[in-house]
Amino acid sequence: MARYLFHRLWQSALTLVLASIIVFIGVRALPGDPALAMAGEEADPATVAAVRAELGLDESLVSQYFKFAGNTLSGDFGESVRDRHPGQRAARRYLAGDHPARDLRDAHRDAARTGRGRRRRGVPRSLA
Repeated sequence: MARYLFHRLWQSALTLVLASIIVFIGVRALPGDPALAMAGEEADPATVAAVRAELGLDESLVSQYFKFAGNTLSGDFGESVRDRHPGQRAARRYLAGDHPARDLRDAHRDAARTGRGRRRRGVPRSLA
């Protein structure tokens, strides 16, 4: 039994590491430069270089990955590129169910309940 548990824990840890590598590479493969987005489109090269250094984008990819993995394990998700809010705030909102997909889901549910969706069985159309 202990051997089975060890094997499953090992597989889980390996899966998490591989998933984090895929996420890291996927984010790095996105088009655009986060330093340029944060500094602004008309920013001079010195400002963009300073933002790139602040974000650690001037370091090697291996160094960036280990910083990413360490921060993720400690619960530090960085800050949003768009509005500079902490990533923990966005994660908490999403986990609490406060996100646009929930609003769309609620709109569909409300439409179904008001008779624009499926009609209740046994109720005449004039009353539905």
